[in-house]
Amino acid sequence: MQMKIITDAEYLTIINGLFLKLFVINIPDMDKIIKRNEVYVLATLGTNYQEHDIKDYINTLKRAIELKCQNH
Repeated sequence: MQMKIITDAEYLTIINGLFLKLFVINIPDMDKIIKRNEVYVLATLGTNYQEHDIKDYINTLKRAIELKCQNH
């Protein structure tokens, strides 16, 4: 499968289209952040932005784990 190259403007359009939908979900903040990152990864998979969003997602998961460890 060939990677789809999207512009910065196309990327922002995708992300902005998801933004409002993601923040009306009534779940705890960290879970909301994780879900948001999951959606960003899925929305940009196969594009030139996938690596950036996957790195953000992994870092978010690391932070969530660290917070859980601190709270227990």
